[in-house]
Amino acid sequence: MIFRSGPEVVPTTFIKTNRTLFMKRLFLPVFFCLIFSAAFADTNPFVQSANISVAPIPGANPYATFSFLFGNSGSEPIGFEDVDGEYDPITLIISMGNGTYDDDHYNDPVSAVGGDYKDYFSWTYNAATSTYTGKQIKEIEARGGGEITIAYKATKATPMTQPFNGFNVNLTSNGNAPNGPGTNPTEDDYTKEFTYVDGSLPVALAEFNVTREGAGALLRWVTTEEINSSYSQVERSTDARNWASLGTARAQGEGRSLINYRFSHGSPPYGINYYRLKMVDVDASFEYSPVKSIDFKGGKEEDIFVGYPNPVTDRIWVNSKLQSRFHSLRVQNVSGRTLIDLASFPVNGIDAANLPAGIYILTLKSQNGSTLHQKISVLR
Repeated sequence: MIFRSGPEVVPTTFIKTNRTLFMKRLFLPVFFCLIFSAAFADTNPFVQSANISVAPIPGANPYATFSFLFGNSGSEPIGFEDVDGEYDPITLIISMGNGTYDDDHYNDPVSAVGGDYKDYFSWTYNAATSTYTGKQIKEIEARGGGEITIAYKATKATPMTQPFNGFNVNLTSNGNAPNGPGTNPTEDDYTKEFTYVDGSLPVALAEFNVTREGAGALLRWVTTEEINSSYSQVERSTDARNWASLGTARAQGEGRSLINYRFSHGSPPYGINYYRLKMVDVDASFEYSPVKSIDFKGGKEEDIFVGYPNPVTDRIWVNSKLQSRFHSLRVQNVSGRTLIDLASFPVNGIDAANLPAGIYILTLKSQNGSTLHQKISVLR
């Protein structure tokens, strides 16, 4: 009798155990490769090639364009989120020396930024330090890059021996993998360029202040250098965008000594008033001073009060010191509706007995059209 052996029967538990071991041996290396590649992705943001388009900067026309290249030399794109999906952008810090953005030709700091890579960032500007901060808002493509520019205005002239009119750029990578510190080179995260000003700026302004003077504003400024200077035009605005001339102060002559100036604005309108100087050279080139502001909404009553008492219940009396300068008055509510309009000051005061409780604006007007305002509270 012949016995034929059948296929060997392998226990089921043995098959399951070996399959699990095989999957572990296969999966673990692949898993760690993925983690390794994610943590060390090939990305490298960079800044380089800082340049100043007009160098040296002419003193009579103290404007220049700063430019530099930004990009990613790696083979993978750079997002603006970290591996946990949190907002984690690349940051650019651009610091300007002895100047500011060109506020003579641009309405605001952001509009002075240009270049084909401008829109990859959101921009803020610190006027106190003349510093831009750019925060990444778009993915940076692999092996891509482009130019970023800033319109610059020199406000202080530095000489050829110490050229400090310029800028530097610092790049900070994302704080988390795959684009974080340690995953890409850092030697290309900084670039700078500086030059000097050839010739004098129209006026070297050492000091400029605005203070209250009674019911008006007193502007004081000091210059340290007046070479080819013609005059300073005093300008005022209520919104820091639309400016009107109040008058001029002629330059006191050539020199490098301290020269003091003052200018009075007798009737500022109610609210915040902004002031600046337009300092003009003999060749018509000019420079603006920093903007100063003063608030005529409040303050010491003896300095700015127009009518009293405040708050009022029945009658408003006009400050007697103002009656020789102003001839008519009106009272308006906060919506601008005129409730009282008088061509002269009433001997017995302004009758406010019929005004509902609330806030009103008392306005005095002079023959030359200047006005003086005060907020009045009516109580019931």
